[in-house]
Amino acid sequence: MQHSPDRHPDDEEALAKYRRIVEAYRTLSDPDEQRRRELELAEEKPKVRGFKSFEDMFTAYTDPGEVRCEIRLKRRDVRSGCDRLVQIRRFRVCAACHGRSGESPCKQCGGAGKIEEDVEVKLRIPAGIKDGALLRLPGEGDLREEDGRREDVYCRIKVE
Repeated sequence: MQHSPDRHPDDEEALAKYRRIVEAYRTLSDPDEQRRRELELAEEKPKVRGFKSFEDMFTAYTDPGEVRCEIRLKRRDVRSGCDRLVQIRRFRVCAACHGRSGESPCKQCGGAGKIEEDVEVKLRIPAGIKDGALLRLPGEGDLREEDGRREDVYCRIKVE
């Protein structure tokens, strides 16, 4: 309990962090509260889903990055929530040259060191999501050259 008021009785910043952590835990551990929070967040702009951690839940409402797909939903799917498979086009490291084409261009990637691929990803769409919302697919985008990790991809929701 790093930010507990018992450990830091006079620290207002620690108390504020503690309250945010308690609220996040309460939201994530209670299904009714979680649903209420999802509906509340679905009405805010920009609308982003796919939290990985408590901190992620509080910082998710930033620039959404690249929107790569659009998902059309019927109103009945919006009411109950659903799962959808989406196609994402992304780059992967060339298996033939391992991203290092060398002096002569690789026959697989033409010297680019990467190959475009289509992948199918399952996306969970929460009940009550609004038209225009963005859903995040963490780690499903292109590989970043600086650290080799995959970027996040966003899908826009269209309600028909």
